[in-house]
Amino acid sequence: MPATVVKEPGFDFWSAMRWSEDALIPAARVLICWSYNSGFTALADILVTEFPNDREYFADHWFGTSGACYTDWLKPGVHTMTPENVFGELAASSGFASRAVAEKAIVMFSRIKECEWARKMLASDSYEKLVRAGLTAHW
Repeated sequence: MPATVVKEPGFDFWSAMRWSEDALIPAARVLICWSYNSGFTALADILVTEFPNDREYFADHWFGTSGACYTDWLKPGVHTMTPENVFGELAASSGFASRAVAEKAIVMFSRIKECEWARKMLASDSYEKLVRAGLTAHW
């Protein structure tokens, strides 16, 4: 069962995604957004989209953001400003509210052109179970 996320009234975050189903976003143009569960103890939702994304209420819906919205993003020598580091920090700092959220995070990071590691993870049996259960319909 997907984690419950407190949403801004009237905000449809799925419509905020700007890529076609099979498009990859270059890391230099990516915006990574996340929110936590109601107790702020675990990651409850994640979105990878293209920056800039100026949808109304977009920034208010998510607790944290990273990516091209920062001037140090992908800057040589700044190891904390990469997709791999953001994924690692999210996983290690608070963890995921459920297995479904963790797998959604992998799906979202697989949308980043340079994140071949995430696309390789999608070939696992766990991802096939998600597809069969219909849990990736909106991703």
